[in-house]
Amino acid sequence: MLAILYLLLVVHCVVLMKFTYWGEAIAPLLAILMTGGTVAAFISLFRRVGARRRAVAVIEEIVHHSDNRVLKVSLKLTDRWPGHEAGQFAFVTLSHLRCAQMLWLQGPRRH
Repeated sequence: MLAILYLLLVVHCVVLMKFTYWGEAIAPLLAILMTGGTVAAFISLFRRVGARRRAVAVIEEIVHHSDNRVLKVSLKLTDRWPGHEAGQFAFVTLSHLRCAQMLWLQGPRRH
């Protein structure tokens, strides 16, 4: 959604800005920033963010800790995993949910 909004703002800027403004000193910087943002917006729209860092896993165990409202999900990786640092997070997509859920990773880095 934000990517589409950004693209609309870039079109708005390019179409409605007076042509003489493009001759100003800051115009090349604006063009570079808008081009970079446009590329990033299309990467996001085509769901290519983090495509090289995806891993597949199977749920092994789910434990609900009701005292502090925490859900522990243990996964068995079926794909490569470069490791992680404790405190990092991952976006996890479960087959029955449409959107990715953010989960905090726990434990030391493993290779």
